Amino acid sequence: MRTSVPPLPVVRSLVSRSALFWAATRAALLPFGVSFGRLAPAVLIVVLVTTLTVLAMRRRREHLFLGNLGVPLVTAATVNGATAAALELGAASAARLL
Repeated sequence: MRTSVPPLPVVRSLVSRSALFWAATRAALLPFGVSFGRLAPAVLIVVLVTTLTVLAMRRRREHLFLGNLGVPLVTAATVNGATAAALELGAASAARLL
């Protein structure tokens, strides 16, 4: 199975939605004492954000549109997961500076 890079407007949409879900997930887990810089919560947040964005794409039937563009759902999920991981890594390094 050959994967392709999604077009730039699609990547922008995926990254912005993933960032929004990351911020909402972080805000929702903050009262439970989930801190920055720990590996287990970071992995949990990346998996949760990736799952939420894929479910949102399937709910809006965007996976069909991406399929018509030749972009499989796995590639879109990878972009979402990479965005969440980058944000989590950036938040952890920022927390170490404080």
